[in-house]
This record gives sequence, structure tokens and C-alpha cells, in this order.
Amino acid sequence: QIIVFGNGNMGKLVRKFLQRKDIGITAYMDNNEQLWGQSDAGIPIVAPQDGVRQYADAVYLVANVNYYKDIVKQLVSLGISGERIITCFDYESLLF
Repeated sequence: QIIVFGNGNMGKLVRKFLQRKDIGITAYMDNNEQLWGQSDAGIPIVAPQDGVRQYADAVYLVANVNYYKDIVKQLVSLGISGERIITCFDYESLLF
């Protein structure tokens, strides 16, 4: 299972990059309460607390340019091992 934390521009870019590699995303997580319960491209958007509970064994891709360090800390505080967290904060690395 792959969870993308962040449904902004970087999250959408990560989704497109993974789709080109035939890798699916299980869910998005986002701190924006207004997005919870919605979906993007058929992928559900969940609250971080719910996502961690539902997808405890997933790999978490942090897709945020400005707040990735804070999001990593948030995931660790929610019980996710740092070994299962990958940060995606460089647009150029996803374009090739």
C-alpha cells in the first residue's frame, strides 16, 4: 500500500509519476479538513489519524515542498516508523 501525504500540486505530480510507472496509490492523507471524505482521481482523501489507523503497514510518500519536515514529524508522532516514510519535495526529480 502506498499513501501520499499531501493532495496539493506535489501530491498530484507524485500520483502522475507513479501512474506512469504503473504504481497505484491507496489513499491520500492531508491536514486540510475540507478535503477529508473527498476523492481525487478516484483516490480517497483521509485525515492523517484515520489514514495511519487504516493503513498501518503502508509506505508513506510525503508530497509537500514547504512542510515535509513537519509532516515527517507528524507521521512519526502518529506511530509510523521513519523507515516507511519517503519525502518527495523536489519537482525536478519527478519530471524525468
